[in-house]
Amino acid sequence: MYKLDRESTVLLVVDVQTKLAAAMSDEMLDTIVTNIDILATSFHMMGLPVCESLQYPQGLGETLEELSGIIKPHYRFEKKEFSCANDEGFNQLLEDEKIKSVVIVGMETHVCVLQTAIDLLQKGYQVHIVSDAVISRNEFNWEIGIDYMQNAGALITVTEVVLFQLLRTSAAKEFKEISNLIK
Repeated sequence: MYKLDRESTVLLVVDVQTKLAAAMSDEMLDTIVTNIDILATSFHMMGLPVCESLQYPQGLGETLEELSGIIKPHYRFEKKEFSCANDEGFNQLLEDEKIKSVVIVGMETHVCVLQTAIDLLQKGYQVHIVSDAVISRNEFNWEIGIDYMQNAGALITVTEVVLFQLLRTSAAKEFKEISNLIK
């Protein structure tokens, strides 16, 4: 029940945008950018879908330049709601791909990530929050967001747990290449 399955998992990158990033701690931002890069690259290597949301890009900017060429989403959408879970195209992708688990990374932990997680949980999806790939403007908001989602039923995880659950074995054809990404 708690394991990620390659056949039914998607990566959702929530609102990693220039003007939001400007309000974040540089050290924490560097960490999440690195981990989102590793996750998106690995999902592509394994042939798994990646989705990306942008919260009101006219005001909050585009995807961070250092990630814009890496994310290469199967589906990208703009939103004004904080939650991603009500976008028709995203919901259609989840249905078409027979998705059971949504791995969530992005900004901000206590707002858009949290509301997306809660809505997806209510729809019956297993939600994995990658704690070293989500960020808030301050650590207290990040902690509250993480605790809230965990209490609601989301699984709190880290980048390497996600990758090695999806790989399952060192015999996986992508193992060596993905292992090199996290060294």
